[in-house]
Amino acid sequence: MLPRPAATNSGQLVRFSLMLILITASTASTWFVVEFDMTYTDGLPAGPPNAASINAQYIVDDEIEKASIHIDGFTAFNHWLRTRKSLDSLTDKDVEIPDPDEKGDSENWRLDTTREVFFALTFGLLLCELLLLAKRGIPLKAIRLFFWVATVLCMLVAVPISIAYDMADGGVSGVEEPPSTDFAHTSGDMEWYYRGLEFDVEFEWAGYDMGLIPGPNRSAVRADEPVIGTPDHDSRIAFDGNLNIDSAGALQYLLFIPIIWFLFPTKKELGVNKEELEVNH
Repeated sequence: MLPRPAATNSGQLVRFSLMLILITASTASTWFVVEFDMTYTDGLPAGPPNAASINAQYIVDDEIEKASIHIDGFTAFNHWLRTRKSLDSLTDKDVEIPDPDEKGDSENWRLDTTREVFFALTFGLLLCELLLLAKRGIPLKAIRLFFWVATVLCMLVAVPISIAYDMADGGVSGVEEPPSTDFAHTSGDMEWYYRGLEFDVEFEWAGYDMGLIPGPNRSAVRADEPVIGTPDHDSRIAFDGNLNIDSAGALQYLLFIPIIWFLFPTKKELGVNKEELEVNH
């Protein structure tokens, strides 16, 4: 086992500087690379001639999500969108109009909230380091460790889950699918898997597209799920897919922090000890 280096005054400043660099790099670099694959398994988007499938790559950082999207079987997907009727002009009393001021209507509100939590945790981590330069002790080191663990868990767990749920609720940015309020009797299922620093989600979803149902039948469909074999049951839309979230530079930078703590340990006091001054005099 390697001996731990001795604590020095210069080492304290070096440690804080390296911490600042690592945390800045973790926030400024790419957070995750997301691979998204979804295939329609029921309804008009499932074909003919071919089932529509959406393949997308998301790059998530501290501010935005960048996406590249490819749609196979676009004929079936486009036929569905052109066949369905918009519900914007509905006067059906059973339809609830969402409040635009509600936080949940934001396309990526979970991810945005998680970003704010991450920034707060990194600020707390840096604050602990700054306080340790002036006053060092076991309580501060314990609090610093708590902030580091919370920061890593936020990046490793909370951010991928936020991405997955936001994509499940809002679909893929750039693909103009009908809003979720246009569907009734929706159901879905997700299964989560961790593979090292990768995060896999397998999911499936189904619901009845009210835009494919004649106006007089919509209230009845909202009240009761259509029976198999009836014309209204043909409005059922279903898809399944996979979401792979692979960590990029941000998490790796955070995992280097304990190495910095080991190489540049904390001193009990800043400057020269009083006992050393008395001996020298």
